[in-house]
Amino acid sequence: NAFGSTTAKTCGADFNEVSVAEDGRIFVSRYNFNGDYYLVAQDLETLVTTGEFTSLLAGKTMTDGIYYEGEEYYAGPAQSFDVFGGGEDLKLIAISRIDKTIDAVQSKNRTVVYDLGTAATLPVPTAFAALDKKYTVSYDRKINVQYDNRGGVWYIQYRGAPSASEPALVYVDANGETKYFEGAGGKARYQGAISVSPDGNRLVASSASGVVTVYKVIFAEDGAVSLNEEYRLTHNMGGSAYSAAWDAAGNFFLGNASNEVVQGYALPRAEAFTTKAASKYAFEIIASGIEGVVVESDAPVKYYNLQGIEVDADNLSKGIYVKVQGKKSSKVYIK
Repeated sequence: NAFGSTTAKTCGADFNEVSVAEDGRIFVSRYNFNGDYYLVAQDLETLVTTGEFTSLLAGKTMTDGIYYEGEEYYAGPAQSFDVFGGGEDLKLIAISRIDKTIDAVQSKNRTVVYDLGTAATLPVPTAFAALDKKYTVSYDRKINVQYDNRGGVWYIQYRGAPSASEPALVYVDANGETKYFEGAGGKARYQGAISVSPDGNRLVASSASGVVTVYKVIFAEDGAVSLNEEYRLTHNMGGSAYSAAWDAAGNFFLGNASNEVVQGYALPRAEAFTTKAASKYAFEIIASGIEGVVVESDAPVKYYNLQGIEVDADNLSKGIYVKVQGKKSSKVYIK
């Protein structure tokens, strides 16, 4: 509901992408020519409460679809963007049009990086030399850019026959050096779904029509990057995947904007795994009963079952309870 109400109130009909920073800030973009392109909410709780974003282009004037700082390019319609880091170190990378020609089907890209930090508005950008003004791009959600956990950037675009001048998949490391390149002879990429797992070791990307591929990302000692195909999945969203995202447990999700479909996938696992969660959802595990539990506060401890009924602390059976001590509460699991 927060995103729905905000779309109507703040973002307009062209709500395009979402990216979450390490410090919890939520960034969204709009792909249009009628107003702000980049917006931010401080955290999910505030967003749910207020339903509002803050413009990162507040006070700037747009001319024919492009924002300028003097005579220099400042920001354009957001074809794709992503953020890396958090706090004072946060960076935002964006792909946009190169000039005022806003109705062209294809154009050279404009790929820039904003050292945003905690600023309320975008600073003057720096050209991302490895990609800026290099390749012709197809618009309408057919191109994407994403950081990995090393500060490197993956770039993908819709290409049936990649070439040296029109690559389909590129990786540029944190030093700005191209370490992976799918040019002539490379795989066809339909639409631009791409996402890097939180640990940076897996990549899911669009491949053939209606197909996505999951790769193991291999970093050589000399910095070269290679992809080892692990899974090739045919989905049934009624078209190619426009977007992808991983969760903290190693599952990934695909989205098709045209059909408004989202699908989730869990990959096979041979090992045990832990799903991260906010600390407020943490459980205290007690081996048997509550003997030996050290109470740090003088406040009395009470236990309640999940129906909210207080239970005798000396007769807790196996299960989940809510422990209340003073103003603090937590869940406990009795083994």
